[in-house]
Amino acid sequence: MWSFEVCVVVALVSIYLTHWIYKWRNPKCNGILPPGSSGIPLVGETLQLFTPTYSNDVLPFIKKRLQRHGPLFRTNLAGRNIIVSADYEFNRFIFGQEEKLVVRWYLDSLSGLIKHGEQRPDGLTTHKYMKNLVASHFGTDSIRQKLLSQFEDKVLKALHSWSFQDSIELEYASIRVQYQFPSPPLIILWCYQIYAHTEFNTRVLQFIER
Repeated sequence: MWSFEVCVVVALVSIYLTHWIYKWRNPKCNGILPPGSSGIPLVGETLQLFTPTYSNDVLPFIKKRLQRHGPLFRTNLAGRNIIVSADYEFNRFIFGQEEKLVVRWYLDSLSGLIKHGEQRPDGLTTHKYMKNLVASHFGTDSIRQKLLSQFEDKVLKALHSWSFQDSIELEYASIRVQYQFPSPPLIILWCYQIYAHTEFNTRVLQFIER
């Protein structure tokens, strides 16, 4: 009798798990979902996303799925169903329909930065607000105002140091100045240290001379 009850419980649990896994792999949708997969239950494809890579190219996780499914595919990261789009026209349409046909969700940290969900006095949508925010720091006008003065100071210091030398090799000296002037707002600290290193400049010059 006891073994029969155990068998019934095991059967019910198996049926429940099978149904749950099926629902996980085939989420409900009012329309047609793009191709893709949901990965492992609860975890999704998070582990594949964070696979280490030494390439500066597109993440292998994204590249493989773009080749397999095309520019629009679905996945699951950290237990959340996600649609990934690399289609320019579709992305443009989504941004244009913000707060109209599309309601977007942001991480809490990003929501605080872009003031998502707040009534901004400028009346801008989140997309336009982000665009203006980035342009104010990295736009052409901002870079011109912030970096030209720094570049001018660097050039003046270089000319001043050259004036004390009997002769200089203009090409060599110019390249040294160029590669010793990175833009701190646009690159990370280790890039700054590499570009400022004399040995790196020497290797660049040797490569160019070839």
